[in-house]
Amino acid sequence: MLEAFGFDANPNIDAATIHTLASCEWIMKSQPLCLTGDSGTGKSHMLI
Repeated sequence: MLEAFGFDANPNIDAATIHTLASCEWIMKSQPLCLTGDSGTGKSHMLI
């Protein structure tokens, strides 16, 4: 799924961070996730 994601479209998105989150290892380690950003930046979409 992430192979098709256009990381070049937004240089503010760190591909390494997204791939780490996608591995879900942080969930298995019971680590929290805090998404911050302005309105309309996709925080809710990421949670879905």
